[in-house]
Amino acid sequence: MEIAFWRCVALFGIGLELWASSRSGNEVGIPVPWDKLAHGSAYAILAFTLCLGAGKWRQQAFWVVPMFIALFAASDEWHQSFVPGRSCDPMDWLADMTGTTLAVVAWWRARSQT
Repeated sequence: MEIAFWRCVALFGIGLELWASSRSGNEVGIPVPWDKLAHGSAYAILAFTLCLGAGKWRQQAFWVVPMFIALFAASDEWHQSFVPGRSCDPMDWLADMTGTTLAVVAWWRARSQT
């Protein structure tokens, strides 16, 4: 039951990210450099929830979650290049991956200590 909950939270997070990335540049309103903190935080939360929802795939989550998020974040940045007032920024992707890496390492360390 707990695993299903975290999977639902992760799916909600993916949907929320897709919705947010569809907003025009005027609607977002997060100034530089705070936008990078927002990117890193959002993807850290997503990565952590994906790890918690890994279930029997916990051993593989350490590498599968970052790979999935790398592809998802890259496709999200590409998608933003079609949204008015938005752009495809490799630094946003780097912020996404920094947050992801920190979250996955934190999850792995916490998991190893129990």
